[in-house]
Amino acid sequence: GLQPFLINLFAIVLYSLLVAILLNQKFCGRAFFRTMFFLPVVVASGSAALNSSNDQLLNNAKMLLGTSASAVDMGKDITEIIIQMFGANNATQSLVSIVSTIVSSMYDITQAAGVQILIFLAGLQAINVSLYEASRIDGATGWESFWKITLPMVSPMILVNVVYTIVDQLSSAGNATVTRMYEAAVGQLKYTYSAAMGVMYFSIVITILAVVVALVSRFVYYENRDDERRRRKK
Repeated sequence: GLQPFLINLFAIVLYSLLVAILLNQKFCGRAFFRTMFFLPVVVASGSAALNSSNDQLLNNAKMLLGTSASAVDMGKDITEIIIQMFGANNATQSLVSIVSTIVSSMYDITQAAGVQILIFLAGLQAINVSLYEASRIDGATGWESFWKITLPMVSPMILVNVVYTIVDQLSSAGNATVTRMYEAAVGQLKYTYSAAMGVMYFSIVITILAVVVALVSRFVYYENRDDERRRRKK
């Protein structure tokens, strides 16, 4: 449905941004942890994802990360905190449902966020360090630096990752429409029917991407473009 898709899209982009910020810090074993976060993409891609032994490995990892007792307990704790903060009402129930969906899908989110993490890392490393130094001199806190420097500077990467995540989710092997097209072509030998479905599906995906890019681009900060606009206003 649309709601789980939007929840996964938001969770994957937010999760990849937070992990990228953590992995961009200087600490011992940084390269190892970067590799570990990208490893699920390698294990679950291509022919490796079709291997039965790797299927068992993926199922075990998914069970540990998504349905383990610790994940369930964490979901219950978060639910209790939300109810205590906002009370028991319809809005709270919707929020609890969203949080529960995200917690129960932690493996899927981690597996789908590897490429996005690398993109965010590249964007974070491209930020001029002098911007942070100037903000510290002006007395800005880390939280203020995040909202005023980090987030605007990586906003183009957010757009890229939103588009990539949408394409990845809508073209994955687990997508119901993709599976139906495959079964029609390979299982039923209805090549014309499958091709027609593919063209229609491709058109729908392109339309969705065009709308998303048009909406998200309004909030994207491009340094040269925005500086030029400010000069013209003056």
